[in-house]
Amino acid sequence: MPKNFESVSLEMAKEGVKNGNYGAYIIIPSTFSQSVVSINSTPKPVDLQYKISSKITKTSQVDVVYDVINFEKKLNAGMSYMYISSILNEFHNTQDGASVVMGNDQKDK
Repeated sequence: MPKNFESVSLEMAKEGVKNGNYGAYIIIPSTFSQSVVSINSTPKPVDLQYKISSKITKTSQVDVVYDVINFEKKLNAGMSYMYISSILNEFHNTQDGASVVMGNDQKDK
């Protein structure tokens, strides 16, 4: 998690945004894992929810919006990397097993 982010309960996050201790909170929905797995069938989008504190300066609010956007981009990039890595891993495992399959075919002839 980036250094300017902190993982807390939703109540703590809401209170922190309300009193200005936190610039914003982001809610990752409970369906996040299901949405990630859905990429193998019918992909389901994940909508992150966030709230920005009205207690911080306008300049800080803009900075926080960029932080939220960058968090979402990194989350997407990380998920894409994991998915591609998993596919390539299976492909390489299949390649590695090809010699065994070919060897078995040769024995059967």
